[in-house]
Amino acid sequence: MRVNNTYSDLAPSFYETNHPKGFPSASKIIFNNDLISELGLGFNDNELLNIFSGNKNFPNSNPISLAYSGHQFGYFNPTLGDGRAHLIAEIDADDKEHYDVQLKGSGQTKFSRRGDGLSSLGPVIREYIVSEAMHFLGVPTTRALSAVRTNESVYREEELPGGVFTRLAKSHLRVGSFEYFYSRQEFDALSNLVEYAMKRHYPATKAPMEFFKAVAKNKISLVNKWLGIGFIHGVMNTDNTSIAGITIDYGPCAFMDEYNDDKVFSSIDRHGRYRYNQQIDIAFWNLSVLANAIFPVLLKDKAEDILIAELKQFFKELETEAEHLWLSTFSKKIGLAQPINEDRELIKELLNYMQKEKLDFTNTFRSLNTLSFQNKNWEKKWLARIEDKEASIELMNSVNPYIIPRNHQVEKAIEEAIAGKDDLFLRLVEAYKKPYEEDKDNEDLTHEPAPDERVYQTFCGT
Repeated sequence: MRVNNTYSDLAPSFYETNHPKGFPSASKIIFNNDLISELGLGFNDNELLNIFSGNKNFPNSNPISLAYSGHQFGYFNPTLGDGRAHLIAEIDADDKEHYDVQLKGSGQTKFSRRGDGLSSLGPVIREYIVSEAMHFLGVPTTRALSAVRTNESVYREEELPGGVFTRLAKSHLRVGSFEYFYSRQEFDALSNLVEYAMKRHYPATKAPMEFFKAVAKNKISLVNKWLGIGFIHGVMNTDNTSIAGITIDYGPCAFMDEYNDDKVFSSIDRHGRYRYNQQIDIAFWNLSVLANAIFPVLLKDKAEDILIAELKQFFKELETEAEHLWLSTFSKKIGLAQPINEDRELIKELLNYMQKEKLDFTNTFRSLNTLSFQNKNWEKKWLARIEDKEASIELMNSVNPYIIPRNHQVEKAIEEAIAGKDDLFLRLVEAYKKPYEEDKDNEDLTHEPAPDERVYQTFCGT
């Protein structure tokens, strides 16, 4: 492992240099030992606790908080930034990849906007569980390195125990990072940021337009993966939209229980802007914001009218690609490796039936490995499309998870952790490492919530 500071080599306008608050009485809840080993972080538990609680820095590190803007629910906020987070190191890990290590809930920065920069324990538990589960579900994501108790109180609507979450990411560059410099008309800085992002994430691209197209394709691919597991991000603001093709910022996120294509969980998404079935549309909207933000850089290579025509054509092609990805994703879920266009109607018929009958999304798809379904009319048409039963069952078992982080289980783990009991949290983390394998010891984790366990709203909770 080698620590470096490539982002802080950029101009000071890109970040604020500051140090985490530090929590001298912090205690470990969990360290991701497997990931720590993969990265080659050669520290003992006491050293890691000090680093992950902000009491000490990585050797040769230069902690910073990043500047960015963002469209939040469609409205532009020019100055957001890391209001409660510190990028404590960039590392060249033993797996030859380059990563950011960031603390969340680690104290105030100049971007805090009167906030305390802290986090209650709930968001720490949620992000650890869900980000790790997403990784093992095969969805590109940030990773969890640690969760610690600060053993200090955080004041929201009530007094709550505090926590710090340590996140690993390919980077923390967002669509909002580019908006920040575009909105200030700092076009040299914008150009430098595009060049940095190309080198770090898309080194095969030779021009800014190639870079943009690569970002766009990765984003559409990512959101299709969300749809395939019934995941709802909850806050797809441009400041929560990574340009590295990874899921980032797990706030009021949730997995559907019963299928509803208009499903919304986030307490702050009052008009359903980020509902389940609109996530692809919002991804396109966010990409259009990115295209606008880097437009001055794209203009360096071609005339404006030619550039606009190329972007319009690309977005048309991307819409077609998104439709193909959706068909591919859901065809696999019903055991069809080589879908035909007519399968789109077969899938939609199934989804409509699931919504009408209020069937559980995860369990319904997983149960198809029995090659039977309660709607016999649909079953007959479906089975007529399956040629190799064993191959179809194997395919379905590889893409339809046996267990997911169900909202009521995550909430229960949070409640127990707040009360000082970590057993359920630790159990969930371990169980979700093998989400596609049937395990009778975890059968209770596959159950739908009882009526009194249902979670209807999720909260950022920061």
